[in-house]
Amino acid sequence: MITQNMLFVTGPVSAGRSAIAVFRNSSGSALSVGDLPCAVDLQKSNHGGWNSVPYGRACDVVARMVPPGDSLTFTFTAPANSGVYRIQTTAKLLARSGTGQQVLLAGYTVIGSAPFVTTP
Repeated sequence: MITQNMLFVTGPVSAGRSAIAVFRNSSGSALSVGDLPCAVDLQKSNHGGWNSVPYGRACDVVARMVPPGDSLTFTFTAPANSGVYRIQTTAKLLARSGTGQQVLLAGYTVIGSAPFVTTP
């Protein structure tokens, strides 16, 4: 099962500086996720809702397989402005076929981090 607590940002986050995020596969199956941090959507809190923030990272997006219990740690540049933000990405469950190959199950699920605050 894919849950929302699989993606989180660690420690204090300074505006415009590198921040650390972790994707932890706590499901019982392998997951396919987009290339992190390329496949991350950065959003800013706005009066009870969330708005996407332009995130200028150019790279090739390659899906990665994350086995059950494994984690991916990645860095991203925090927004230059102070505020409350979150990051989102997508994940898809994988299963082994009768021939032992990884096959995708169902559609992608959007996973969002808990909100984090950037400070000057």
